[in-house]
Amino acid sequence: MDNIGTQLNPKLLDVKALAKYLSLTEWSIRNLVRKQKLPITRIGSRIMFERDSIDAWIRKHSVKEVI
Repeated sequence: MDNIGTQLNPKLLDVKALAKYLSLTEWSIRNLVRKQKLPITRIGSRIMFERDSIDAWIRKHSVKEVI
């Protein structure tokens, strides 16, 4: 059985899990992958995302609000 989908806080996310994690559609995730905007990990033909890399990507691309 595949434990990736059953862990509460998996280290690797598939497209569906990442879409949920980022509150985006699966189409949006695939579009970002196609444009090479997201860090990916390939496992065979599967596209996976390391949670730590995604969190770092979010920090790098976040716009800080100035008040």
